Amino acid sequence: MRAYKYYGSFDPSRDARKWLFGIAHNVCVEIARTRKKHTTVADMPDPEGGRSATEVALERLAHEENLELVRRELEKLPDRARRILELRFFGQLTSAEIAELEDMKETAVRVTVHRALEGLRAKLAK
Repeated sequence: MRAYKYYGSFDPSRDARKWLFGIAHNVCVEIARTRKKHTTVADMPDPEGGRSATEVALERLAHEENLELVRRELEKLPDRARRILELRFFGQLTSAEIAELEDMKETAVRVTVHRALEGLRAKLAK
């Protein structure tokens, strides 16, 4: 629906896939930003494996905090590196597919993914 709504902004001389991926990327970012970030008691699962509800809640809260930290660090990456990581891991595209979309060599995509992941690991380790 979003592509239909903004079809007037499409430049036929450019790659339609890039335009569509851009729209899809923006929709995903909007969804991620509006997603509920806090766990409520109603959202908590029943205790499993003899663990108390408190243990389950604390584990889930820690997981959500880690995801939020990763999300914040991803937003700090340069646009191209962030976009490549999103295409690779959220879009599950291959390096070759990303290279075609981004007008890059496949090797450059792999290097970008590697460097961005190393940078994220270093920041998250702190």
